[in-house]
Amino acid sequence: MGQQPMSTFSMATSFSPFASPKASQSTDPTDEGLLGLLRHYLSTQDLMTVTKKTAREAVMARFPNA
Repeated sequence: MGQQPMSTFSMATSFSPFASPKASQSTDPTDEGLLGLLRHYLSTQDLMTVTKKTAREAVMARFPNA
């Protein structure tokens, strides 16, 4: 059985819709804020390629101090 090579492309590290100069400096985001952020992120992504890691990286880009 031949295995496909692992992809080295990551949407979360190459392009993040949440990475902006206005990243929140909050160290304690609310549950509602996180849920809204995740919903927006998932609505803009191809769900066949989203992983927990890419979602986590998007949240970390928006809340770098949390």
